[in-house]
Amino acid sequence: MHNHLTQDISNAMTDESRKLFEKLVKRGQAIEKDTKDLISEANKRISSQTLDLETITTQLNQGLNDIRKTFSDRLGLPEPVTRADLDRLETKVDALAAKIAKLEATPAKRSPRKPATSARPKTAASKPGTRKTTATKTAAAKTAAAKKTTTRSTAK
Repeated sequence: MHNHLTQDISNAMTDESRKLFEKLVKRGQAIEKDTKDLISEANKRISSQTLDLETITTQLNQGLNDIRKTFSDRLGLPEPVTRADLDRLETKVDALAAKIAKLEATPAKRSPRKPATSARPKTAASKPGTRKTTATKTAAAKTAAAKKTTTRSTAK
């Protein structure tokens, strides 16, 4: 009887252990599935962000290359620009800056003043030797006025 009771207890413990083990396996499988789903979703997000970063990096590099090319073209530098090209350009800029500084430091030489000339073209009256006096001008004005008066009275 003692053997039979021990065996019953052993069988009951084995059944309970087996049930507990199966329950733990099912829980483990559910956790594993949830974890795999989370990891898969995280990988998708990372892949998407990596593609976005690659696109942004490509666009930035293209923009920088466009800027380099524009400046190279404007400055007459070959493509691609080397350090030696930049050094030569720097030397030219320094030489130009020195020339400008020298010009700024030198007082400007002024040419002797020429007499002011009229912007009007010269007429016979303004040529030397044909200068009209005030009396001549007045007489000429009276003659012109008399001609106008004569023309008006004749027209009536």
